[in-house]
Amino acid sequence: MKKEVEEFDSTSDTMIIRPDLVVFKSPVEISFTESYLNVRNLWTFFSFKRLSKRIARRIRRFARILVRKFLDDVGYRDVKASVNIRFDAKTSNFTVNFGGEAILDKKLVVDFTKYAFSLTCFRIPEYSIKEYKLMPVSEGDYKFFVILTPYRRNLSKTLDVLKDILKYPYVTLPNEEGTYFLSGFGEDNINEPPRIIDRLVSLMHLREIFFAKKLSDLYSQITSPSKLNNHSEPIMARAIKEIVGLMDYFEDPKPIYRLLQFMHKIFGVERPTKDDLLAIINLLDDMTKKREGLDALKKLYKYFRSLYDEFLLIERIEELGIIRAALRRLSKMVCVSSKGKIDIRGIPAFIHEFVLAGSILAKYQKELINLGGGKAIYISPHEWRCISRELGIAEKAKLEIKIVKRPDGRKYLVISFLND
Repeated sequence: MKKEVEEFDSTSDTMIIRPDLVVFKSPVEISFTESYLNVRNLWTFFSFKRLSKRIARRIRRFARILVRKFLDDVGYRDVKASVNIRFDAKTSNFTVNFGGEAILDKKLVVDFTKYAFSLTCFRIPEYSIKEYKLMPVSEGDYKFFVILTPYRRNLSKTLDVLKDILKYPYVTLPNEEGTYFLSGFGEDNINEPPRIIDRLVSLMHLREIFFAKKLSDLYSQITSPSKLNNHSEPIMARAIKEIVGLMDYFEDPKPIYRLLQFMHKIFGVERPTKDDLLAIINLLDDMTKKREGLDALKKLYKYFRSLYDEFLLIERIEELGIIRAALRRLSKMVCVSSKGKIDIRGIPAFIHEFVLAGSILAKYQKELINLGGGKAIYISPHEWRCISRELGIAEKAKLEIKIVKRPDGRKYLVISFLND
């Protein structure tokens, strides 16, 4: 007999994600030991009159794939896992046994729970939208969720719960004033420039405080315009003196060599990469922390830190542009009632317009082969291995072919594999 949660090993740990009653209607109960995981209510069906056998079959089949993929991604390729899902009328009980291998800790369990829930939503978007009002959106390699409700202040509990269950960023729809909430950023307004621009401008101003001249002139003074000092040395001369003074504190000269090598690269007017900047920030932090003085190196640390933060902010601005563009398109399609509720009867249009346009995992060009009165496509053994691995297809799968018409009138062919 399989263990139920009530019979779970008394030495196990338990975590509960409380329901917010907007997205999640029941608590997600997570119990685990080092080699066994049980999650109740990870997938629920309160928005369905009855549990669809098709959706249950898809979740059960995909759960095995995502468990295997997660283990491979975190470096446990040799660990075998047995997966079982029991569906009740409105909820589910998900168990994974890792064959006695002691691999689980709290962080891994939290990461896996987010991974399993989020990837299922992307795999079955119509279920995610109907049950959780979460619309998965994929633009190239960037993924995020749109909460299909306009932003309001009393959504704070929902927004707090989602950070414990979603692997990807999430954003609400804009309200009548254009205000929306984006995880990691907070409130913003779609009718105004993103507030993150102010943070980027502040960083650039910080750089000007350190370096009054152009970026390439890094041998110039580092002095605040408000504190002129005609007798101070150039920053590089002071920094090199401080580096020489630190050499006696390092048994291994490699950190000093790496720092000098990097500074030579930067001061040779070669644009640093994000990885370059992170490396020098870590080196300077190790060298200067808990040491008095070293003012020049500490100023260089702040400068390189500001450059690194600029990289991160520019990446965020690119992602923010994708999110805001999706929100504008969505706002034209959805119907919001006077009570702030969303009419989601247009779910198919949502999915066809936004969700099916994901990142390309593999691409093949094939010629049609004449086969009697019909046509055929040859798939090589290598191509089939790639396709079956990505989609979890059984050897004797059947094909389902659909012609789908988009809301804009365009038509395309969808080929699905049916394992049973």
